[in-house]
Amino acid sequence: MAFYLVYIFSGIISFFAGLSKKTQGALLGVIALILALFAGTRGNIDNDYNNYLEVFVHPDASLQAFLSRTVPLEWCMYFIPKLWHWHAYSQVEAAQFCFLTFAFLGVIFKVIAIHKYARFVALSMLLYVSNLFIMQEMTTIRVGVAAGLFLLSVGDLEQNRKLAGMVKYAIGLFFHSTSALFMPLWFFLQLKIKIRYYYYALGVAFAFALLKINLVKLLFLDKIFPRIDLYLKIMEVDEEMRVATNIFNFRILFALVSIVLMASCYKLLARLPYFDKLFRIQIIGVILFFVMSPTSMVFSLRSYELFSIVQILLYAYLVYVFKPRGIGIAIVLIYSLIQIWYFISVVDIYKPYQSWLF
Repeated sequence: MAFYLVYIFSGIISFFAGLSKKTQGALLGVIALILALFAGTRGNIDNDYNNYLEVFVHPDASLQAFLSRTVPLEWCMYFIPKLWHWHAYSQVEAAQFCFLTFAFLGVIFKVIAIHKYARFVALSMLLYVSNLFIMQEMTTIRVGVAAGLFLLSVGDLEQNRKLAGMVKYAIGLFFHSTSALFMPLWFFLQLKIKIRYYYYALGVAFAFALLKINLVKLLFLDKIFPRIDLYLKIMEVDEEMRVATNIFNFRILFALVSIVLMASCYKLLARLPYFDKLFRIQIIGVILFFVMSPTSMVFSLRSYELFSIVQILLYAYLVYVFKPRGIGIAIVLIYSLIQIWYFISVVDIYKPYQSWLF
């Protein structure tokens, strides 16, 4: 069965490769529309849905009320609901348009980036749909838009277009505060640091995770950033948030394996456009995950989720690691199928669809 699936998907990749860039774009546009409509009309199938619905149906009466919230929200949670409440016929309709807005932006930004930068469009789309589409467009919708903007900035990073990149990051901040991580990342990636030092840093970060060294408190970050302090206080009373981060989960293990495989062919792969920047971002994302894991599952997973957006472009480079290339395609396909199986069998948001997905 696995052989036939690889054979079929190889045919799909060949089909995409045989299309002109314009035709590929049109086909991706249709797929993006379907995905956005699916995500934007999903209903109450995830833990965050009711929280979003409350804000979308009952937005703050004034900007002052929005800024006075006990738990601050990003600007998008004020202006987008207000925009639709001015034009919609009812509060419920306004909320529906808000969900659709986030879904369309998150999907479109990522699909445009795939069209522009992907080495193998079909592989990258599979990687996106099997994992990050579910995690971002179906749950953390603000992060989904910010991550899409970050993925779009890959070309700006490659060509060192500072203004274009910073504009995207600034817009990302409108949607989610974790986009602040992108700006120092930009300048860090411009430094001529040899790749081996990234590997050393990854080893140190792994030691932090094993020894459970709390870097947030060590550097007094909870004193500097009020939201971090708020999360830590919530953790003290919220049992779910006190759950320890599994540093050996499947996604992290696969990320580590991919880093080892790509490191073995680094000089060859670094000649290909975008690879070096994507590879370094992947390593930085895993480093942040390990460093943050002793503090909070929320911090470690959110930071990793944000940077892991590059995986939908990066993992396709595994095709170049192996000869024949079908081995790399098979690895990506199996990884994607495992991700789909995981979300169908474990994650709550897929349970309403289990009857027709199996």
